[in-house]
Amino acid sequence: MDTSDRSPVRVMRRPSLRPPSLGCLRALLGAASLAVLSACSDSPGPGERGTISVTVATTGPYPDAGYRVAVDGVEPVPAPTSGTVTVANVPAGERSVRLVDIAENCLAAGDNPKTVAVGADAPAAVTFTVACTTPLAALEVAVTVTGEGTDADGFTVFVGTYAVSATATASAPARFERLPAGPTNVLLYRVDPNCAVDGPPERAAEVPPEGVGRAEFLVRCDGPLPWDLAFSAEPRDAGGRRELYRANARGQGLARLADAPFADERPAWSPDGARIAFTRRQPTIESSEPSGIYLMAADGSGAAPLAPAGPAGSDPAWSPDGERIAFVSDRDLYVINADGSGLTKLTTSECERLATCVERSNPAWSPDGARIAFAQRQLTQDGSGGCLVMNADGTGVALLSSFCDEPAWSPDGSRVAFARGGENVGDIWTVTAEGGDPVNLSAVERPADGGAVANDSPAWSPDGSRIAFRSTRYLEACRCQFGNIFVMNADGTGARPATAGDHESPQNFDDPTWGPRLR
Repeated sequence: MDTSDRSPVRVMRRPSLRPPSLGCLRALLGAASLAVLSACSDSPGPGERGTISVTVATTGPYPDAGYRVAVDGVEPVPAPTSGTVTVANVPAGERSVRLVDIAENCLAAGDNPKTVAVGADAPAAVTFTVACTTPLAALEVAVTVTGEGTDADGFTVFVGTYAVSATATASAPARFERLPAGPTNVLLYRVDPNCAVDGPPERAAEVPPEGVGRAEFLVRCDGPLPWDLAFSAEPRDAGGRRELYRANARGQGLARLADAPFADERPAWSPDGARIAFTRRQPTIESSEPSGIYLMAADGSGAAPLAPAGPAGSDPAWSPDGERIAFVSDRDLYVINADGSGLTKLTTSECERLATCVERSNPAWSPDGARIAFAQRQLTQDGSGGCLVMNADGTGVALLSSFCDEPAWSPDGSRVAFARGGENVGDIWTVTAEGGDPVNLSAVERPADGGAVANDSPAWSPDGSRIAFRSTRYLEACRCQFGNIFVMNADGTGARPATAGDHESPQNFDDPTWGPRLR
């Protein structure tokens, strides 16, 4: 074989596989150790500890009294309402920090707990912001009741803006939960007319941030008077139609006398207390029964027209012996026997000219039955008039007092009570039976703020010691100003409501008349 033209072959040498020398290995291991130590230099060593600085900022009208800071691995420490506390000896590493013991009315903003890294070199810092609102607490309102005829069905208590109410009795206070802490006001409402609150029915109270606040009322109640009152009023469901009621003169035991689709008013109790005469007006022209004077038993049963064939009348008044009834019909006065017979006309109106036309109303017998007082109004532009007196047969007419309406004779015959005033302002006056200077009674009880009040419809109690009347004065007990029946002493003092027409009961009471107590 010819090998002269072959190129030389390069022989590749394998790397040497000899182990490194001992010096080389030492160098390599030293470099690796430095790299590992450098990578782990941020991790705490075993047993390392640090501190946490916790700052709390609290806002609001009722701040918490203080908190505690809880860190895992450390006992909780107290924290101020606003300020900084240091939690020491905390194991190094990531730690959970929680603000605890926060009141119900306070809320920590953001995360709670917060996570923080604790190291040995510098304190870790955490901040909590807490907002506190008005706390919710409790209030009790207690009522102590003294005297006779205590308010058995309890009282309604309103708190604050009167959106919250509860019932209090003499044995159990009204309790309100979750009220805003701080000053408030309480109102004792629906107090029976025979009872009176000692002091104002509305007063200030304090709801403490913690515990239970307390407000107290004292209510003094009087027992029933020996007479009842009958009167008219508008039921809530009657659309302005009037009905008749009766109650004790202290206001206890309100009861409807007749529940019928008629307009009943102007009740007059018979002297023996057995019957009540009244005016019935038909609400529609389709009514089958006539308008006019009706009689019924004192319990409201057996209502029937006094004289179905006679003139339609109003304003009935019993004679002292109970034998006759005076009334008004078409501006004139009449007398009729209590059995519907013997109709007699006492006055005659001449209305050919307006200047001479008069309207008569509200007859009232003298206690001896010899005379009749009545109101007379001239139908002219000024509507002037007064109270007059005449003999029971219609003769001997004489002026008793000018600017006078609704006369009522005292049981002893010495004085006549009457109303004087306009539509929204008026008072109860008395004058001697012979006339003279009248005395204003109800002005003694006029509100101090001088607000407009109508006082009218006077009626003497059977013993002459008191006068019942209608008044539109404002009642604190119900925070209302409807017409109510009041009873005052015969000298005008001590006026107290005998009804309490509020936002739930009948309203606009009028036409009081006295009778025997219903037992």
